[in-house]
Amino acid sequence: MIRQRTASSTSIALRKPGFLCDPVSPTLTIPGPSTNPLLDYKLLVVGLIQTCFEGSLYLFVFAWVPYIQEVSPPDEQPPLGYIFSCFMVSMSFGSLLYTFIISLSTLDSPTVAGDSPPTNQKAISLHFKMIVGVCTTSGLTLFAAVAGRSEHTRFWAFCAFEACVGMYYPVIGLIRGKLVPDGHRATVSDAP
Repeated sequence: MIRQRTASSTSIALRKPGFLCDPVSPTLTIPGPSTNPLLDYKLLVVGLIQTCFEGSLYLFVFAWVPYIQEVSPPDEQPPLGYIFSCFMVSMSFGSLLYTFIISLSTLDSPTVAGDSPPTNQKAISLHFKMIVGVCTTSGLTLFAAVAGRSEHTRFWAFCAFEACVGMYYPVIGLIRGKLVPDGHRATVSDAP
């Protein structure tokens, strides 16, 4: 009885408009990329980038203290408060570096008569190049932190990773803002 009720309520929910099912026919239909932003390959790439980068960020949040303590002298406690504040300064530096790179680009320059204004495609292209650089650099810095056997090597590698985090958030924010239509932003952000 319970199985029948659950199965029938599921089939009713799937037949409602908006659940990728035609209300007349019980077959599942998949709309094209123009109607469903979740099927756009660029958004899938952005989602994969976010998953990998933010996963490494959360791993870093939990692992940096043991990694610093592992290479510090046994009779000496590392100054974790100062180290954390250096990470925050590095993150701010990364954000300033992003602002500097954008100010050097021609995306926001005023147009002269006859010039075409900067397009979304140009901005997205620049930011995709930046996100590739940020992800590559952050991967290399985490590798250097794990491979390094001194406090200084791990500390500076973690600072460089935090600078990558400072660049990551504005870059990924602009990419998501340009690629995801306003009407679908909440749906795409909440997609499992």
